[in-house]
Amino acid sequence: MDISFHSALKLIIDVISAVNQPVSQHMQRTACIAQELAVRMDLPRKSQGKVFVAALLHDIGMIGDARRIDTLDAIDYADDPHQLSGYRMLYGFKVFKPIRDIILNHHKHLADDPERKGSIEQYIVAFADCVERILPLNDNQLFANAGEIINRFCERYRGQFPDEIFAAFRDLEEQDYFWFRLENSGLSRVMDIISPVKAVHLDIDQFREICLLIARIVDRYSSFTVSHSISVGAVARRLAMQYGMGGREQKLIEIAGYLHDLGKIYIPVTIIEKADRLNDREFSRIKGHSYKTGEILSEYPALSTIAQWAEHHHERLDGSGYPYHLTKAYLDIPSRILAIADIYTALTEDRPYRKGMKNVQALAIIRQEVAAGKLDADIFQCLESNVALIDCGIEMISKNYLKKSRPAPAGRIQFSRSLFLPLPISGNQRSERP
Repeated sequence: MDISFHSALKLIIDVISAVNQPVSQHMQRTACIAQELAVRMDLPRKSQGKVFVAALLHDIGMIGDARRIDTLDAIDYADDPHQLSGYRMLYGFKVFKPIRDIILNHHKHLADDPERKGSIEQYIVAFADCVERILPLNDNQLFANAGEIINRFCERYRGQFPDEIFAAFRDLEEQDYFWFRLENSGLSRVMDIISPVKAVHLDIDQFREICLLIARIVDRYSSFTVSHSISVGAVARRLAMQYGMGGREQKLIEIAGYLHDLGKIYIPVTIIEKADRLNDREFSRIKGHSYKTGEILSEYPALSTIAQWAEHHHERLDGSGYPYHLTKAYLDIPSRILAIADIYTALTEDRPYRKGMKNVQALAIIRQEVAAGKLDADIFQCLESNVALIDCGIEMISKNYLKKSRPAPAGRIQFSRSLFLPLPISGNQRSERP
């Protein structure tokens, strides 16, 4: 597996875009501004990378925020909790260690840092965040008003950031391309163009960290799946180990577990959290999630094998599964492992329509599926003989993610843009669920 840091970041942004498009747009435009400032200030390539990645993820802590956030201005103060939330989401990941402090302090200005302990990268991200928040969305007249935007911004924020950042910002007035890049229609392509981390490639452990972060985002989409993907990944890896697979395969299967439910972020939360039985139309929407997972991951050639395993987690050996109705001849061992890991984890979790089952009940249901020729008997044996250890792992994960109250579904956060610097800008019923 060979995947660039940029491709991995792009996958994160794709997921965030599906969960909360306004947050994604804000972070991408902030990254565009911050990266251009870093280049203008002639920062070393490594520092440019820190600026770009931190800006691209700076508001990740808003995913799962329980507050109603009406405007971005409402969270523009040094100690707003979304900064700490973002820091915690990235904590423990070596790949994100260089940017954690920037995420934690991206609303601090010079007045909040009298001893000037903040890095220049931190101030660039904070500056770019402020700039982006005053720009109108979906406007193709930014360049025509560039001078007015710059002058009024600099007047409003005079003395709040280092002078060299203001100087770099003023240099952008006549740079047509910069203002054109800030138009929302082509943000993804702009990220591809300006990214300073395209040549940085991740090893399997670094990519595993990226996917664990994605699992955290996906699991926050619904308050009833707060640790589901992470638990499926952990169970799948344990089953792969017990089955005798090598260390690299175990990690790949774990990654597939982290990513297996990506498609659910495209399903309305009202369906996922419905307490009553689903009607036929709702059940069809739910069934589409595994296909959507494969569709998302298929955009990344390096993930083709992982995509296949993740997409097949609802297939069954007798062809009764979905979305392709594959039979055992077409389902490899990792796909079979993921199917059992998913169903066991789901059965033992609380859902809006039932309480989580004890392991004895869950094993009995899976045993029936094995007897019916739907699930793999050897893999089930691995589960049954290690169920106490597996349950311990699931419990540890659940406690880790439920120390506080369950997060509000990220898809429900909405905010509008408040231009606090007004600028003259022109121009049938189902009884079961998968």
